[in-house]
Amino acid sequence: MKTLSVCLIAKDEAETIARVLRSAAPFTDELIVVDTGSADETAAIAAANGAIVEEFAWIDDFSAARNFAFSLAHSDYLMWLDADDVVPEASAAAISAAKARDFDGTDTLMLPYRLAFSADGRPTAATVRERIVRRCGQAKWIGAVHEVIVPFGKIASLDAPIEHKKTKAGIPGRNLRIYEKLLDNGQQLSVREKFYYARELCDNGRFSEAEPIFSALLAEMPVTSPDRGALYRGLAACRDRAADPIGALRWLLAAGENGCPSAVTCYAIGERFFARGLYRAAADWFEAALREDCAPETFDSPVLHTLYPCLQLTVCFDRLGELERAAQWNERALSFAPDDPAALQNAAYFARIQSR
Repeated sequence: MKTLSVCLIAKDEAETIARVLRSAAPFTDELIVVDTGSADETAAIAAANGAIVEEFAWIDDFSAARNFAFSLAHSDYLMWLDADDVVPEASAAAISAAKARDFDGTDTLMLPYRLAFSADGRPTAATVRERIVRRCGQAKWIGAVHEVIVPFGKIASLDAPIEHKKTKAGIPGRNLRIYEKLLDNGQQLSVREKFYYARELCDNGRFSEAEPIFSALLAEMPVTSPDRGALYRGLAACRDRAADPIGALRWLLAAGENGCPSAVTCYAIGERFFARGLYRAAADWFEAALREDCAPETFDSPVLHTLYPCLQLTVCFDRLGELERAAQWNERALSFAPDDPAALQNAAYFARIQSR
């Protein structure tokens, strides 16, 4: 059987490091934790949970730290996790089963990554990441921040979601500072790096600086890129900040340049019409979010393909006085989430109306 090393980088993660290591223990042959300068008990806790722990002097480069962690591994395959990730039991079992099959000779294994959750635990943001790779010269991280491994060789998918369970806020401005350090040192950013740099500018309230970068990316980013929708929404956010809601809506509508825009964008357009009381127009866009041919995005939101548009359609048709249609949309919401509090409350509301 092929062996598997799980590699992490961590700093001041005493609260979560044991959790992630224990969740990975059932399927790993080697746990590696690279500490990048913790002032807490991260390293000691990692060692107590069976990890090989090494120090790495932080140099504002996530890829450098992750590549160092990979260099310490001895297994046939390498898997990365963040210190605040969790491998659910079902996912651990799926990874174990794939490992027993020697990962079917795969070089790069793509796994779902759930990044955010609603109060009742439903994933509200998700992506798919290169998670397990064969140990070789191509298993290399690139990018000082928002780092990636370029998938290589035989690529396959495994339905074994990893969950990102943050317990504390990130370091404010850290990623933006790293990008600006790169620029100060004369480094040319790739298209992907420019996109994430502009998003970091927005996250730090610097929309007027982000907007020209987003605009330039319209010509640089491939029209088939799964980040294209987020690019248009970035431009819309910049127009909103400039008190230009009509310009923002135009950018969102432009996201449909190659057909139906993503569910995330359709939902965002629907929300704008909804806020203006234009419920018929809003309903059209919420229905569009439910279409199967919506363009995919790198960072998607599963609930915007299913539950949330149905709930909004319920409200739209209720306010339009079309109660039967509203109730039908609520039934569809319940089909996606039978225990959703809002849908259950809506069902009780419609039951009261029918009993009068």
